[in-house]
Parts: sequence; C-alpha cells; structure tokens
Amino acid sequence: MKLRQLLGAEDCQSEVTIDTADFIDVSQIDISGLAMDSRRVQKDNLFFAIGGTSLDGFSFICDAVDRGASAVVLDRARVSEARAMVSDDAVVLVGVKNVRLAVSRTASKLYAPQPDCIAAITGTNGKTSVARFLQQFWAAAGKQAGSIGTLGLSSKDGTRPLGLTSPDPLQLHEAVQAMALTGVTHLAVEASSHGLDQYRLDGLNVRVAAFTNLSQDHLDYHASMEDYFHAKCRLFTQLLPRDHFAIVHVDTAYGERVRELCLQSGRRVLPVGGYELANDGLRLLNEVPTDTGHLVHVCFDGVEYEIAFPLFGRFQLDNALVAAGLALATDIGVPDVMGALECLEGVPGRLECIGQSKRGALVFVDYAHTPDALMTILQTLRDHTQRQLHVVFGAGGDRDAGKRAIMGERADYLADRCYITDDNPRSEDPAEIRSSIMSCMDGAVEIPDRAEAIHHAVSNLAEGDVLVIAGKGHETGQHIGSKILPFDDRAVARQALLEHGGQCD
Repeated sequence: MKLRQLLGAEDCQSEVTIDTADFIDVSQIDISGLAMDSRRVQKDNLFFAIGGTSLDGFSFICDAVDRGASAVVLDRARVSEARAMVSDDAVVLVGVKNVRLAVSRTASKLYAPQPDCIAAITGTNGKTSVARFLQQFWAAAGKQAGSIGTLGLSSKDGTRPLGLTSPDPLQLHEAVQAMALTGVTHLAVEASSHGLDQYRLDGLNVRVAAFTNLSQDHLDYHASMEDYFHAKCRLFTQLLPRDHFAIVHVDTAYGERVRELCLQSGRRVLPVGGYELANDGLRLLNEVPTDTGHLVHVCFDGVEYEIAFPLFGRFQLDNALVAAGLALATDIGVPDVMGALECLEGVPGRLECIGQSKRGALVFVDYAHTPDALMTILQTLRDHTQRQLHVVFGAGGDRDAGKRAIMGERADYLADRCYITDDNPRSEDPAEIRSSIMSCMDGAVEIPDRAEAIHHAVSNLAEGDVLVIAGKGHETGQHIGSKILPFDDRAVARQALLEHGGQCD
C-alpha cells in the first residue's frame, strides 16, 4: 500500500527530507509492512518510533533504517533531530502529534477488512465473560461470531492464545483482519484500560460498546482511580461513534457516571441493572439461586421473561445481561436472546466447578484477582456453602501493590479458612507479597508453593464445604522471576481431588 494512503491528513503531518537535487513523491512510496520493534523491520517497512519510559523508539531509528525501513513515523517535535541522525536522505520522516494513535490508524488501513459488527467491552471485571457470552448469543442466532481478549482469539474453529487482553495494535489489527478473512462477521473485543490509554484499539470500527464495572486495579499504571476511570471512558467518548449504543451496567456510581457521559456526548444508552432500574433498559426483576444456577425474571421493553439461568453466581448473571444488551443492540431478536440465556456455557476459569471431594465438598477455580472480584466470588459461593468456605489465593507481582492488603482483609472477613500462596510474583520477592496480603488477616495459613497449597486445602475439605482457588483462572503458566513455568490451577485441583479420593467434573 502507498504511504500516502496509509497516513492520511487526519492522522499526521508529514515531512519529507531529501537531497537538494531530487524530490520524493510520498504518494508513490510503497510500504510492505509495519513495525514498532526495529528488530522486526524488513525492506520497505514503515517504522514507528514510539516513546516510552524504559525504551524510546527514537533511539532505534537508525537500526530500523539500516534494516530496510523506507519511512519512519515519529514525534513531530523531533523530526529535525532524527534527520541529523539518519544518513540515508531517501528515508521519509513523518512527524505526528501522537505516534501511538498513528500506529493504530495506519494498521487499521493496512490490515483491512474488519468484521461488519465489532462490539468492545470494558470494565475492571467481567470483560472476558461478556465477550464470550456475546459470542454465544450471536452464534445461537446464526451469526459467524468470534472474540478477542484475555483467552485469546476465539471462533467456531477454536481458540488460540494472544498473551494480553488488548495486544499491541499491529497484532490486534492483524488478528481482526484474520477473523474477517475467515468469515467472522460479528466480533467481541475486550478493551483494557492499558489498551485504551495507549490507543491500541483506535481504528477499530466499533459499532456498540459496553461497560461492566470499575473497582481498584492497575494503580501501578494509572495515577488514580479517576485516571483509571477516564482511560475506560475513551471507549465511549472517542471510539464509539455518536448515536451508537452503549450498554452500561448502572448498578454502581461509576456505571451511572458512564451513562451520563454517554448521553452528554451524543451516544445512545441501553442500561442494564437491578431492581431500581427504570423501564428503559434490560431490568433484572428478581433472581433465586437454584441447584443448577438461578431462576430469573427480567423485563425488557415492558415484557417480563422467566429464565432458568444455568450458571452459578449473581455476577455471572450480571455479565450475561450485559452481553444480552449487546446482542439486542446488534439486531438479535428478543426471543433469540432470551432463549440463549438459558443455554449459556461458562467461561474457562470463571467460577469453573472442577469437581468434589470424597466427602462431597465442591471445588471451584476463578480468575478473581482484584478486591471486588474476590469479594464477589466469596459472597457468591457463601450461598452454596453449608459448612465452611475455603479460599486459596495470592497476588501478582509488579502490579498494583495497594490492593493486596485489601484482598486479605476481605477474604479474612468472608471466608472461614484462607490459604495464602504465590500467584505470579514476577520480579518481586514472593514472601513480601504474601506478607502484604496477610498484614490484615487473622489466622490465615501461609503455604508458598501453590500446588502444595491447593493439595493441602483439598485434603482439609469436609462435607458441606466449598473451596475456591482464586487469581489465575484459565492461566496455564506461573510467572516467577524471568521465567513462566507450566502451571494450571484447574489441572492441579483435579489431581488433588483424585489423589484424595474425590471426583472431577
């Protein structure tokens, strides 16, 4: 594709520097590919010199040129400085106000087409469940559906991992194109605060968006909860076009703020929520826990529906209703949506029942790794616990340290027996992480080795007990130091159950 096509006037202000005898016509320069890492540059690539706190792409411009880059996009304030560094006068330097934004918009043009209908979901908790539930709603209605997020790329052909909730823009837009080329017409995309703040999702043709909730997380990256909140809001104020639908769970103060922000900025809102919600949205009238999930009554457009929801947990029901709102906003019929609510399958590692001990105690694995998520999962399982509620959990290293003591305090209050172990310590001292968690706890048992902690907890289960292993969910590795070692909570829990005379689902 031609450079001029890739970098339109709305994306950048270009500056071409050549020797005095020649003139380079930017419209005739062919670009063979895009790169953000100079080591991946190939002949006639367009290289983006992105500034950063640890590595500055500007320092690698010469390396990118030596490897064959024919053009470089960089901060327009540094174009003159770059020209003095680059020995090849034929290299085009493109100065832009926002290099990260230029990456995404350029990638969206090179990696066309995109699926006809893209739904983006943001929030602290529930993004993965909403995306996978929405994929199921669409598939049940006969659409070619897929999702991109924490679990990877998912479609009717299976799932493959990506590594990040919101991957880098080149990887993301290439994945979106791949989905479209394989026939996916309806795509659900998880939108993390990092991805939104770093413009990774810009350039996506978002047709509808959703907000689940907001609670403390990622304050190692964001300066405050307000900063975190406003990063999430970019989805509604800048990526979602005016007059398009935002599906907003409004049972919290943050949800109400998102609703007001959307209305003020010209977006349409379909609110989702509980008993106090007016009749202008998807309203939960009541829900009763059952042995298989919940018996639910909801109201939409003045009509009430009774639904046998097949999954445990009010939070799963909330996520399913947000997904239902997205399905309704993308022209899926009400009967199809209400019918599909009774057939939803759980998401791997999200309140996943692994089996039961020899005494009949249930064992679950969940991804809860924030204070609110851990509190929610424990409150949910308390309704299904006849005797004692057990929890095994830790906290990730190199992440928001402020949430660790809060998680410990909430677990100490809500669970009967707590086992504190390692999560993904990364570069931090695991003992210090565990100490932070236990600083607000009384009587928790510390078992550093995660497998040993799971086996110990399973061996201590009695009739009527429930155990949840929280924090890692679907993950199949444990990040210790610079290594990622094979580790799957679900596999270890199954092994523990079988070794101690239990059975697996």
